[in-house]
Amino acid sequence: MKKSKNFIFILFSLFGLLFFGVAGVVAWNTYTFFQNGIYSSGKVTEIVSREDSEDGTVYYAPKVEFKTTDGESITFVSNAGSNPSSYSVGDKVEVVYAKDKPYGARVNDFGSKFTFPLVFGLFGLIFGGIGFVGIYFTRRRKKQVEYLFSFGQRVSGKVHHIEVDTTYKINGQSPYRIYVEGLNPLTNENMQWKSDHVWFDPSSYVEIGKEIEVFIDPKDAKSYFVDIRFLNK
Repeated sequence: MKKSKNFIFILFSLFGLLFFGVAGVVAWNTYTFFQNGIYSSGKVTEIVSREDSEDGTVYYAPKVEFKTTDGESITFVSNAGSNPSSYSVGDKVEVVYAKDKPYGARVNDFGSKFTFPLVFGLFGLIFGGIGFVGIYFTRRRKKQVEYLFSFGQRVSGKVHHIEVDTTYKINGQSPYRIYVEGLNPLTNENMQWKSDHVWFDPSSYVEIGKEIEVFIDPKDAKSYFVDIRFLNK
């Protein structure tokens, strides 16, 4: 599961980059549309209700009527909505449209400009944050364990108990931790140490009272590693 966990973090990072990329493309397309479009004055003729297919949330978008420079009357529903509605029937709005696609017009407001880039950017931040933070802490822990193997104080302890760490989940699954008790020669105190996450029930391989080595940082007793590498064999 360790490799699987790393793969999940990498996958989240890739999805985060993908969402950031989409946000960038959408933002650029929106910018060029409003930069190169033709501006006109329009009027809200109706408030249209829409329902989100996923959570059932209802939001309201204005139906707008305007005339092109050629005198053609165009009616469209804004691609951005809100709840409550930001507009009322009869409101005058500024409209932007492409000369060759007047029916793809947009209302010149914050929602039409920034809603989709912000949504994709937020997804990118969430997925990328989980992925990159996960990768960072995984690599940092790996280096920490390597340091403890080289310079840590080796201590022998005995398994006290095994429990499920319900505070942590991946794909709905919580890992196990092995708790070991022993005497810390650096402080001459009885201590309890917990192992890194184990992604299967180790009780078939680890008996209560089994001796397990713990590597402790001589400079920081809170930094340690319960040696459960035998579970990977």
